[in-house]
Amino acid sequence: MAREIDDWLRGYLKYTEGSEPPRSYHTWVGLSLIAAALQRRVHLSWGFEMIYPNIYVVLVGPSGKSRKGIAIGIGKDLLSEVAGIVLIANSTNREALVKRMKESSANFSTPGSGRIEYHCSVTAMSEELSVFLGQKDTKFLVNLTDWYDSKDKWEYETISRGTDFVNGVCVPRDLCRRGDERENSSKAATYRCAPPRVSGR
Repeated sequence: MAREIDDWLRGYLKYTEGSEPPRSYHTWVGLSLIAAALQRRVHLSWGFEMIYPNIYVVLVGPSGKSRKGIAIGIGKDLLSEVAGIVLIANSTNREALVKRMKESSANFSTPGSGRIEYHCSVTAMSEELSVFLGQKDTKFLVNLTDWYDSKDKWEYETISRGTDFVNGVCVPRDLCRRGDERENSSKAATYRCAPPRVSGR
């Protein structure tokens, strides 16, 4: 299939021209959309590692002024029309998200070798970081940090089934956070502890 535009990100920025959010917001939302579309079907070999397009993006700005939600809303509306992309709810918890990942299991054939690869890719796009993360759910935060590495197999404990697993975790996220949120909140403190890696590993 022939490309309709030479540079997708540049085309997206052209598409969002005239809207209120700044260009920087649209740029990062555009990168999130690319990551969501690629899922865990592509990677970059880096030594002994494989880097997947599993990026976590947080748009920060004053509430009601910077139009963070509008930037995410434009991208989310576009992404919702793409077949095969699993968008999760704005408000969720660990158990619901793990269930959604397992339900999204898919596979593809690797070009060249023909090897079948499995992955469980879902995308989170929420207008409010605090709504997505909930209140003091540290276990959820720990898991989100763990999922960032896009492991081939992520294992977890369940009450009824013992140890279970998810194949090929990939959870690109695009979230908003108010610039005036209290810096001593548990959520802000946790995010400051995580290094700002954008490559996926």
